[in-house]
Amino acid sequence: MKTRLLLPLLIASLGTAQAVSPPTAFIAYPSLAKTGYSAPGGTDITFSTLGLAAINPSDEVIFENRLIGSGSSLGRSRALFAYRSTTTDLTLFGGTAFGLVLPAGTKFTSFLSPIHNRSTSAALFQATISGPGISTTNNRVILQDNNGSPSVITRTGVPQTSLGNASPSSFLEVLQQEGANDRLAIIYKLKASTTSTPPPNPTTTPASSS
Repeated sequence: MKTRLLLPLLIASLGTAQAVSPPTAFIAYPSLAKTGYSAPGGTDITFSTLGLAAINPSDEVIFENRLIGSGSSLGRSRALFAYRSTTTDLTLFGGTAFGLVLPAGTKFTSFLSPIHNRSTSAALFQATISGPGISTTNNRVILQDNNGSPSVITRTGVPQTSLGNASPSSFLEVLQQEGANDRLAIIYKLKASTTSTPPPNPTTTPASSS
């Protein structure tokens, strides 16, 4: 059975599409992705299993999808896509080398927990990474999709000066505000280092993003 990703939508964990608006209008919803159909952003890549998705007040959607086809080799079998205005575009391939603030040779292995509360294209998502120096203690990343140009917000296992040089060991929840301040809240656990000075509230300290 083939499944589709529809707008407006919610995606359940098993990959089935659910309509949010009245079901009588279901037939008029544009299809953003469908299993067995070609995916944008690469050669010989086809949508396979639908993943999680999030939609913002402007009807922009960010979603994760498994891929098949010869173009999905070398760790590129998972990808993140975004729908803006009238088109669905590739945001990030799994297996993509991503330097910048991450170690050289770092590659994405999975995409998790998309959030898209702002009316502008600033979706948040988590990802796991692999590469030189990467282990289970530092392989979780929070990123922001800036109109198809992802940027890293924070990562587990990296000492934070504002936290007394302690490192986040896991992210429990990420919250995004739509409003004048556009704040971001990250709830996390800390792994203290031998030289760290724990902050007053180490598990619920909020972070903000402009």
